[in-house]
Amino acid sequence: MINIRVGRLPGRIVEIALNGERTVATALATAGLDPAGYEIRVQGAPATPATTLSEGDLVLLVKKIKGNADDGITLVRVGRVPGMALALVAVETETVGAVLEAAGLVLAEGEAVFVNDVPATSPDTPVRNGDAIVIKAVAVPDEPEEELEGDDDPCPSLEEMAEREISAAMEMAARLAEARTAYRDAKRDLESLLAEIRSAS
Repeated sequence: MINIRVGRLPGRIVEIALNGERTVATALATAGLDPAGYEIRVQGAPATPATTLSEGDLVLLVKKIKGNADDGITLVRVGRVPGMALALVAVETETVGAVLEAAGLVLAEGEAVFVNDVPATSPDTPVRNGDAIVIKAVAVPDEPEEELEGDDDPCPSLEEMAEREISAAMEMAARLAEARTAYRDAKRDLESLLAEIRSAS
């Protein structure tokens, strides 16, 4: 039994095990890939369905485009946390954007891309052979609350609120004392008036 890697360029790579016949044709059939319209490469070199494979070989199907080189293939691992385990992807354009496109991944709101745990600043962020590209959920900062129009004072602290309550209570006590004094004065004047009336009668 041998273990090999099979996939399209660009696209995801799967790891399979072959028992018995160890040819490219068997590997492609096991991986469910049709070579029609593609060039076959084994370890970057042109191959045919009859080519014999060895342990650890990389079999790629490459679109038949004039100018395709036999090298320049970059293998990276890409995934999403949480949700998708790291998968092997082959690309020719060594950028984060090319990797995500090859893997069929799209960033959702609140997600960011990390290359070897370092945030990627743009889709053009370069990647190298063996890099790990991971999409992670990131915390979105809360938007600042809008201040009410005409309210320039910040929210008072507990100490400020307590001072305001004490001031209001003291002011009320002072007013109550003034009212009591006025009541006593009026009562005294009324008693004096009643005394005069009694004396006159």
